[in-house]
Amino acid sequence: MDIGSETTAFPGMLRAARAFAPRTGHVLDREVLVTGFSQDASTALGLGRALQAGEDR
Repeated sequence: MDIGSETTAFPGMLRAARAFAPRTGHVLDREVLVTGFSQDASTALGLGRALQAGEDR
């Protein structure tokens, strides 16, 4: 498990989803809820910090 690579992958997926959604007639909210259980909890925390820092923009 590499928290750094997992954390950097998610903002990229969010950017891709936000770019794709309007093409299909969908609107995505900017608010993102992040959760993790057991080993994924550390990734969720890292992702939360990355999102707060604006890395999804």
